[in-house]
Amino acid sequence: LDFQPDVLSGSPLDFSHQLDAPAGKYGAVRISPEGNFTFEQAPEKRIRFIGTNLCLSANYLPHEEADLLADRLAKTGFNAVRFHHHDSGMLRRGANDGLTFAPAEMDKLDYLFAALKKRGIYITTDIYCSRRIKAGDEIPEAVLNNPAFQMKALLPISAAALRNWKGFARRWLTHRNPYTGMSWAEDPALYVVSFTNENNLYAKLAEEPGIAEQYRKLYPKWMKQHYPGEDPGRPLMNNRRFQEFLYTLQHESILEQAKFLKEELGLKALRTDLNMHNRIPLALIRDDLDTVDDHKYQDHPRFPINPWKLPGLYRQRSSISDLGYEVPEQLFAARLFGKPFSITEYKFCTPNQFRSEGGPLIGGYAALQGWNALYQFAWSHSREGNLRFVGGSTFNYAAEPLAQFSDRLAMFLFRRGDVAPARAAFGWSVPENLWNSDAPEAYPPEFSTLGLISRIGTVVGERAPQGVRLLTPEQAEGKSPLADRRIDALRRELLDHRIAVSDTGELRLDAGRNTLAIATARSESVTVAVGALWAERLSVEGARVPQTVSVSTLDERPIGESGRMLLFHLTNVLPNKTRFSDERMTLLESWGEPRLLLRRDPVKVSLKLEP
Repeated sequence: LDFQPDVLSGSPLDFSHQLDAPAGKYGAVRISPEGNFTFEQAPEKRIRFIGTNLCLSANYLPHEEADLLADRLAKTGFNAVRFHHHDSGMLRRGANDGLTFAPAEMDKLDYLFAALKKRGIYITTDIYCSRRIKAGDEIPEAVLNNPAFQMKALLPISAAALRNWKGFARRWLTHRNPYTGMSWAEDPALYVVSFTNENNLYAKLAEEPGIAEQYRKLYPKWMKQHYPGEDPGRPLMNNRRFQEFLYTLQHESILEQAKFLKEELGLKALRTDLNMHNRIPLALIRDDLDTVDDHKYQDHPRFPINPWKLPGLYRQRSSISDLGYEVPEQLFAARLFGKPFSITEYKFCTPNQFRSEGGPLIGGYAALQGWNALYQFAWSHSREGNLRFVGGSTFNYAAEPLAQFSDRLAMFLFRRGDVAPARAAFGWSVPENLWNSDAPEAYPPEFSTLGLISRIGTVVGERAPQGVRLLTPEQAEGKSPLADRRIDALRRELLDHRIAVSDTGELRLDAGRNTLAIATARSESVTVAVGALWAERLSVEGARVPQTVSVSTLDERPIGESGRMLLFHLTNVLPNKTRFSDERMTLLESWGEPRLLLRRDPVKVSLKLEP
């Protein structure tokens, strides 16, 4: 496949007209009473974001390349970009600390920000991702020359680490961008800021044994202060009091960071943190933030020999056949009703052979749930990979058509709103005194899969927004019927036969047949592993390999009336000479060469246009 990543202006693949430029024209992004993104000066408008991640040197470009990239992202249809793993690139090489900025690199980042803003693309980012702690940072609790991202674990217990984090944030966010005339903190194009990427403390301590020991030493003192006379038990992860200790320390640190950003720096952007996992206690912290953010990957690689180096292990499983596990099912419950919910990292990972299901799955169910932002990971991890195909990668897709076309399908289903939100909403109630109750720390899987039918999410205490029905534990686990008999019947079909029909009737997932059909007025999609499948007007026959066929109107009219439609036929794309250990393709040995192969599979496609 000779894939040309440039999009012809005005062609059906040019989605730049969907952007409302410049970003920030309606003032800062704010939150509506329903918990959606809207605008400071146009509260009647709702905005859904679809974006991508730029990582490492992909953020630092000469001006002409920044303009070229911004044009390409706009034509792809992205109205948002996440600057990620960028914080080390902002710093002067050879400096003895992590606070000395490199003016030339900051100029590149400033210009890219302005170029994206000009085209209607909003920005989100993390204040800390991966910059290393150095001797000049004067953080006594740090282990110098350790390659791990120690700041994540140090912030809740180290005053010096918190001062360093604040110092970096101050220098960056109060810096005035010469190309916008505003500081980063006051620019409405920067719409959400995360404090620290993937910093969930219970997970980070497993990666930081030296810092974990510091927590274990602090734990008895904390117990004596908060639960005098109670046996603290051993400081292990299965000790509920030790878990409370970790969550409490992190909560206090996050509240301090949130206050600093708003009150001392005057940050206009919304604030978020703890952007991974769906554990129940996280809701108590996320409830004090503006938005909820999460990350999840379908068939994320494991590395049996060397971390992040081939060979890589893949499950080669279909998300559909697993009832949406891991994406999107593992994301459903984490949402807090009344707050915007964003997925700033998701990926149906290459070389999974079922990943053509990604667009309809993430787009269809994000729309059904009424989520607010989707960011595929990642456009590129390098300057070179921004604009051309530089070889195979589990994550990069700047020049990989399958992921790009999946994103465009998600833009129809989710951002345009072709898939309607579910009619019903069900909530899991987290008690405010969680740690002194017998409430569980993990959602029952039966509650999570209910998200394939109706909107689900979490509520702290009993403060359920209007229209959200709180479930008893027995109802959440499927042991007691739901009050809505129609939805309870749909759920019984799901639990008994592994068939999930949305309460709108627009989405039908059959895990046994490994199919997903989506039928809406302006878009239809069929995903099938083998054989035939129909939605309503669209049908496919003769499939021999996993694939998605979709059709969407380009003129806003229904399919039966439209005069301009875009059809996708998505199978599989891999670099030439990609090598696996066997035909199951579960152990990847080599990415081959920078040339793409397309899997051909002729099918019969029928589209009924008459009433």
